[in-house]
Amino acid sequence: MLHNTDPRFLRVRENLRLAVFKLALEKPVEEITVAELTREAGISRTTFYKHGSSPAQFISEIIIEELEPHLNKMSAIMAEPTSDYLVHWRDVYADILIALKENKEIYVPMFSQGAASGILGYVISYLSGFYEDYVQLFEQHVANDITPLWKEMAVTQQVHNFLAVVGAWCRHDCAEDPIMVVNTYLSLAPPWQLARFDSDGKTFLGRSLRFLESTKR
Repeated sequence: MLHNTDPRFLRVRENLRLAVFKLALEKPVEEITVAELTREAGISRTTFYKHGSSPAQFISEIIIEELEPHLNKMSAIMAEPTSDYLVHWRDVYADILIALKENKEIYVPMFSQGAASGILGYVISYLSGFYEDYVQLFEQHVANDITPLWKEMAVTQQVHNFLAVVGAWCRHDCAEDPIMVVNTYLSLAPPWQLARFDSDGKTFLGRSLRFLESTKR
């Protein structure tokens, strides 16, 4: 997500990131102001606006930058699925939970709340784009046709499931074992999430699509 590799830019951004984590120990991240961030990071307001249009937008980018490497691994698994892809997928999901736990002061309040906050809204928008690409990767390995409607619903489903898993875990104060949390999710997962791939990396959505065909009038 971050494309500017100028050393000074990255140094300032790291100071701002550390400022977010420090301030999050004192108050909800939604309430952090530009003045507080700039004072804590030792920069001017003008410099801050080179990194974000608002505290919510900047903090959401920091969160996305932490999620992105894990989600990229998930995409890589789906790009070339093997017979045990689900085990690797589970491990990546568990790693996401472990990473979030390391900064509970930010993530637990944000993901625990029922209504989407401004910061969470930015994150949800990113997740929607990520899962759109993820479902497209999945489609490339499906032997039969799936409809645009199916794909749109699958994307929405995956975003909701991510928030449901992380939100439930945060509301339980991240106390449960991450692997057990993901296994619990998989026991509730939609059938296509549990698809098995053959040696050529192909799968067939037989039962679910046959059911849809049988309901047509």
